[in-house]
Amino acid sequence: MGLANILCVDNNKKEDIAKMELIKKGLKYYESILEGRAEYEESTDIIVPDSYPDVARIVGASGKAYIKEKNLQNDRLLISGTIKAAVYYVPEEGMGLKELSLPINFAHIEDGRSIPADALVWASADLLSIRASALNPRKLSVEALIVLDAKIYGKKTVEVTAGVQSLPEEGVEVLKETRVSFAPRSMKEKSFTLMDTLEFTGENGAASAHVLSAEPVSEDLRVIAEKIIAKGALKLKVLYMG
Repeated sequence: MGLANILCVDNNKKEDIAKMELIKKGLKYYESILEGRAEYEESTDIIVPDSYPDVARIVGASGKAYIKEKNLQNDRLLISGTIKAAVYYVPEEGMGLKELSLPINFAHIEDGRSIPADALVWASADLLSIRASALNPRKLSVEALIVLDAKIYGKKTVEVTAGVQSLPEEGVEVLKETRVSFAPRSMKEKSFTLMDTLEFTGENGAASAHVLSAEPVSEDLRVIAEKIIAKGALKLKVLYMG
């Protein structure tokens, strides 16, 4: 509470001082305190498993980057995840394409000394490019360029005057004005699984399939009975081989 003095003037021109206490209220919310973007390359070599034929020619590669962890620890911001990659090649013997799947793990560290320990971290990873080359018929080299976006939110409190406290005989009146403001008060993430069936055309159907890209599209977002209802679609690009 704060102490304020009010100058009161009566009809007889006599001045008096009324003392009152301002009632303060703290409003808590989250505020963006830091944003950053980093691009870097990850590479790995892979031995072709014995169950796969020798590599004659690399056709291409694809993948998707996923965030596993994002933590603030020991004055550092650590973001780690994996790239689920696939390499497509023509075998030395036989026909058609072969798909060789492999994970590429990554970890990125930023200076976090200016970030509060109770801050919230939002992060995303995108695969900018991926390429593969054959070192020999049984060994491949894969290089991936990824971009990491991070946004840090810190807790903030702003004090506002919620009223006054005074004696009834002092006759203090309060002029009130309503203001509306919007600020994030809570932030959460939720992971969930989607399942659907894709019908492939052709006589033989699909022997194998790989998701080249998955783009979520938000169509509707509502708050009902203290719950958030999200509705949308997932646009997929799928490579399949018969």
